[in-house]
Amino acid sequence: MVNLKISLKWKDFFLLFVVTTELMALIFKIDIIHLSIKPFIIPSLILVFLKKYLLTTKQGKWLLFALLFSFFGDVFLIFDGEVWFLLGLSAFLIAHLFYTFLFFKISRPKKLKFLHAIIISFYSLFLSFLLYIIWDSLEKLLIPVIIYGFTITIMAVLAGFSTINTGKIGFLFGSLFFVFSDSIIAVSKFLFIENIGYNFPFFIMLTYIIAQFLLVNTISNYIKSSLKY
Repeated sequence: MVNLKISLKWKDFFLLFVVTTELMALIFKIDIIHLSIKPFIIPSLILVFLKKYLLTTKQGKWLLFALLFSFFGDVFLIFDGEVWFLLGLSAFLIAHLFYTFLFFKISRPKKLKFLHAIIISFYSLFLSFLLYIIWDSLEKLLIPVIIYGFTITIMAVLAGFSTINTGKIGFLFGSLFFVFSDSIIAVSKFLFIENIGYNFPFFIMLTYIIAQFLLVNTISNYIKSSLKY
C-alpha cells in the first residue's frame, strides 16, 4: 500500500491565501483588497519556491531577478497613467530577459526539429496577429510595445524549446499563460473594450498567476534535479 504524504507549511498556506484573496477581490471587484494584496503574489512565490540551493546556481539567481522585476512590474501597474504603464512594461521586459537567459541555457537546441518550427511559427503568428489588431491604437507606445512583444515571444519560444529538451511541460505552458496574460492586457488597454461585460482584470491575474507558478515550480524542480548529477 502506497503511503501518500503531503506536507504543507505555513508558506504554502500564505501563497494560497494571497492567490485566493486576489482572485476573489477581482471577481467581486473590491479594488481596495486587490490593490492591497497584489504586491504579495511574487513574494509569496519566492517564500515557497526559492531555496538556498537555488542561489548557488546561475539559473537560480536569474530566476530570483526575474521574480524581483516581476514584483516591481506588479507594483508599478497598480497605478494609473502612461508613465506607470511604461515603468511596469520596462520592469516586466527585464524580467522576461532574465527568463530568456535562463531558458537559453536550458534549451540550447543543436539542431532545429519539426517541433521547434511549430513553436516558432505559432508564436510568430500570434504576435503578428496581436500587433495587427492593436496597431492603430498604440500611437506613442508603438516602439515600447513592439520591443516588449518581441522579447516575450523570444522568451516563450525558448521556453518551448526547453520543454522539448527536458520533457518538462511546465516550461511550455508557463510561458504560454504569460503570453495570454499580456495579450489580454494589450487587448483591454488598446482596444478600449473594458466595459463590454468581461472581467479582464480577473483573467489577466488568473493567467499571470498560473504562468508564474508553473515557471517557478518547473525551473526550481529542474535546478534541483540537475544538482543531483
